[in-house]
Amino acid sequence: MSENSITIAKAMAQYLATLDADEKRKQQQDLNRFTRWCGASIYIDQIKAVELENYGGHVSDQNDPLEKIRPVKAFFSYIKKAKITEINLGVHIRVKKTPGRHTVKKSSKKVATIRLTQQGLEELKGELEKLIAERPHIAETIRLAAADKDFRENAPLDAAKDHQGQVEARIRDLEAIVRTGIVIEGGKGDNRIKLGMAVTLFDITHNEQLCYKLVGPSEANLARGKLSVESPIGTALVGRTKGEVVQVKAPMGKIEYRIDEAG
Repeated sequence: MSENSITIAKAMAQYLATLDADEKRKQQQDLNRFTRWCGASIYIDQIKAVELENYGGHVSDQNDPLEKIRPVKAFFSYIKKAKITEINLGVHIRVKKTPGRHTVKKSSKKVATIRLTQQGLEELKGELEKLIAERPHIAETIRLAAADKDFRENAPLDAAKDHQGQVEARIRDLEAIVRTGIVIEGGKGDNRIKLGMAVTLFDITHNEQLCYKLVGPSEANLARGKLSVESPIGTALVGRTKGEVVQVKAPMGKIEYRIDEAG
């Protein structure tokens, strides 16, 4: 550790001070998530590349993972420009590609036994309808971009085609989930935590209360309090009951959560 090194918490505070109120509000939750992951008291030059790679994997099973890592990448870009680090550590944070994103065959295999809540199913149906309705607009964007005959450096055309590919892949995934997904809700009379249940946790390590609804990976969205049952915390909670304390591994040590409510 160098003499000039500062903690993540201090560097994060400096970065947030450079943002206007609206941008700060947009980025705060994702930055807080990253700070909890690494540990607020950890010094910047103690952060290892593998930990940042693991963080990218941590958010990869969430909705809009690219949006979740964008504020973190902006933070590392800032501390590089501020000469707090010599290199931009943000390059190590990448969203991992998951099987089933690019082929129908793999996608179908992945979602064959997927579990989700009724609310999650309805939301995915809504997303599917929205993406299908977007097809004509995408086709028109490609048509206009293709009107530029210089295909060698037609960035708008490339971007439009990439977007089309992503949308079509997502449509295939959603169609498979809607077709084969199994709806499971938290049952009454069983106190053990399972998919569909709402839980209130107390983060003993960071002295913070958290509220989540346990959902399937396809509907997970931490910004809306929806936690995947396949995430590290979700896996630790499934099968437990109110009053128990669970431990979850993080790069900088174990985090303890007490289950205050479950139902």
